[in-house]
Amino acid sequence: MITLNELLRNRNIDLSNDTILIRHKDNRSKKDNRLKIDMFDLIEKDYLKYYQSVQFQPIFENKKYWIVFIGLEQSKAMLYEIYEIKGTRNVESINIPKDIRKMFPEWFVENEKNRKWYNLEPINEFDDLKQRVIIKWNNPIAWVQNYSKKNIEIIEILPTGYVKDFIDYLDFTLTYNELKKIYTHKDANKRWIDKLSSVNGIYLILDKKTGNQYVGSAYGKNGIWGRWENYVNNGHGKNKLLEELVENNENYVANFQWTVLETLPANLSKDKVISYEKKYKEKLGTRVFGLNLN
Repeated sequence: MITLNELLRNRNIDLSNDTILIRHKDNRSKKDNRLKIDMFDLIEKDYLKYYQSVQFQPIFENKKYWIVFIGLEQSKAMLYEIYEIKGTRNVESINIPKDIRKMFPEWFVENEKNRKWYNLEPINEFDDLKQRVIIKWNNPIAWVQNYSKKNIEIIEILPTGYVKDFIDYLDFTLTYNELKKIYTHKDANKRWIDKLSSVNGIYLILDKKTGNQYVGSAYGKNGIWGRWENYVNNGHGKNKLLEELVENNENYVANFQWTVLETLPANLSKDKVISYEKKYKEKLGTRVFGLNLN
C-alpha cells in the first residue's frame, strides 16, 4: 500500500506542516429546496475557485497549503489540486458571478465578520497527479482536516487523461470537457471509443442552463463516436441553434451534456436510423421547444 504522504514527498516542497486536506462534496439535505451542487459541473464552468476560496472556519487560519479533493462514491476522493495560500482578501472586492451568489447566498451575506477570500495559487510540481490520484477519505464526516501525521491510503492512480469508467450505453452523461478529454487521450479512454464506435444510435445534447434539448442521430463509419468527434473542436458540430449559442459566448459549451438515448445496430441503414431520430424529436418536442430545426 502506498500512502499519500509517500507519493507527495520529495517534490521540493514540504507539505508536512501548515497543510490541510479538503474534500468538496455536496451533502445538502434532501429537505433543502435548492438543487444539489455537482462539483464536476462547477469545475466545468470554472466556478469551483469561487466555491472553495470563501471560507469561515478557524482551521483555515495560518495554513500555507491546501490539498483539495473531489468527493466520489462511498469514501473515495479524487485529488483535484494542491494550492499555496497567497494571503487573503475582502470578499466584497471579488467579482463573484451571479450564478454562484444564487447557489450559495449565505456565503455572500453583507458584513459577515469571519468570511475571507483565500488567494489560491496552484503548485505546478503536482500537475501530473491532478484528477488521477484516488484516496480513501478516512473521516467521511469531516470535510476538512489537518494533513500532518495522516496515513492516507491511495486506492488507485488513473492513467493520464482518464475520464471515468464506461458502464453502459444508457448509463452515462458526458460534459464537453470530458468528451474533449476522451478525444485527446484516446489510449487512456480506449473503452469509450471502442464502445461508441461499434454502434449507431440516437443521442441527446442537453443545455443544462436552459433545459433545451437537441436530438441527433449517428450512422456510418465509427457510429456514435464518429459523429461525436465533430463536436470536439467547437461544441456545436455545425448544428445551427447550438452554433448560435456558442457564437454568442465561447464558454457556453460548458453547459452542454451528451448522452445516448438508444443504440442501433452498426449495419442499420441511414434511412432507418433517421426514422428513429424523428420519433424521438416528436416524443421530446425538440422541434417546437428545443434545439432541433427539422
